[in-house]
Amino acid sequence: TNIYRTWEPWFASIIPSDEAKGVLSAFVLDEPHSGTLAPRGGANNVCDVSKPYEDSVDLVVRASAVGEAPPSDEASLLLIRTEEDCWLYR
Repeated sequence: TNIYRTWEPWFASIIPSDEAKGVLSAFVLDEPHSGTLAPRGGANNVCDVSKPYEDSVDLVVRASAVGEAPPSDEASLLLIRTEEDCWLYR
């Protein structure tokens, strides 16, 4: 959620647990990977009032192999960045 009064570009990515050795992550980030958050509270869309601009986004992370759970010791990270903030989730 955007807590600022400005439009905020954001980017999300998965960082594999062993990126330095070229190991692929057991997780995949579904679309979208980036976008722009509206100012805090959202904003009206003058072109289509039924589709206001949102100040938050829902991200979906799933296992990369369908039907297979990632190893319990897999420690990939979800990184989400804006110009103002950075969040890191294990």
